[in-house]
Amino acid sequence: MTSRPAESLPQELPERPPDSLPSGLTIRPYEPRDFARVREFVLDILVEELGLVYRRKDLERIEDEYRPPDSGFWVATVDHGKARKEEAGSCRKEEEAGTVGSHRTASGEAGPVRVVVGTVAVLHIPETQGALPGSGQHGSVGMVRRMYVARELRGRGLGRLLYSTAVEHCQRQGFVGLYLDTDGSMAQALEFYDRRGFSRLEGPLVDPGPNAEGCLIFMYKPLD
Repeated sequence: MTSRPAESLPQELPERPPDSLPSGLTIRPYEPRDFARVREFVLDILVEELGLVYRRKDLERIEDEYRPPDSGFWVATVDHGKARKEEAGSCRKEEEAGTVGSHRTASGEAGPVRVVVGTVAVLHIPETQGALPGSGQHGSVGMVRRMYVARELRGRGLGRLLYSTAVEHCQRQGFVGLYLDTDGSMAQALEFYDRRGFSRLEGPLVDPGPNAEGCLIFMYKPLD
């Protein structure tokens, strides 16, 4: 992704996203109006696809849980009318189910629908006692959460763009590393993080608490 001023949050993808992605695709910070669609998108993958129990309840309080500037939540969307044929077909199915439709502008006229096709979040973990694993570093860490990509767009570069959004945020905030936990059910996701230099830890870097969603694998990567 192109570099951005330190004081600004990520707004959009580069001017020329990968050819395999739909035109009009953007990544921007979460807004309150996104609540219903983001929640439905994440739970469809978490519960329906992966078969996990939704325990963290962070989606009910995104603005508080991932409050800028230290934390953040980003949404990848595509204009329903500009999506390629395969995405448009998927959206039509959702329309028939009543989950996607046009919205009304302030003037009452129908406006274009922005379909959620990806999410990523960073939760700020303040500096903890002791050196961080494998680096001897001390400092705050960004915990990568809720990184999901729509089924029809997987393997086409959107995951890399969402990950870059999280990394750039952590670098701007001066975090010394990235941390995540996962249940390990998505082998492709684990390979994604392995290729990007994450190391597996013997245990959690921070207490996941009673609401962890089956997290058995903990990973950390120092930032340069």
